[in-house]
Amino acid sequence: MARKLLASFDLAGSVQNVQKSMATALATLASGKNPDATAFYLPVANEAPLTATPKAAATAAELGVAATAGLRLMGYSIMESAGSPAAASVNLLHSADNTGAIVAPIKLAASGVQTVMFPEGGIAVANGIYINRLTGNTTVVLYTKVVA
Repeated sequence: MARKLLASFDLAGSVQNVQKSMATALATLASGKNPDATAFYLPVANEAPLTATPKAAATAAELGVAATAGLRLMGYSIMESAGSPAAASVNLLHSADNTGAIVAPIKLAASGVQTVMFPEGGIAVANGIYINRLTGNTTVVLYTKVVA
């Protein structure tokens, strides 16, 4: 899939305008309305771009992001997406399979949506990110970056 620049930000603007632009970009990525958009970029010196990896609605566990040296989980968006709304439970693991440490235990109410962005450098997940769907049907977007 070809990457498309979703948004860029002029950090010389007010903090409120930058936050509003970021919130709009994240909402667009999480909504799936622009499926070709896989990243947005913040023009910060020596800063890696943030990449969004969308995973379609499913009930099965799956690899979210493959192992990569310097991989950081910066946040996630998750939506309960069953045809008949029901609670959902998902664990994000620091692993390429279901054997890793839990880095984010997530519980959603029926029709629930949750977006979490981790501060500073995020969470180190060089072994990859595995989406362990325990109950329910969910759509997941993982926000990551790779640092040196």
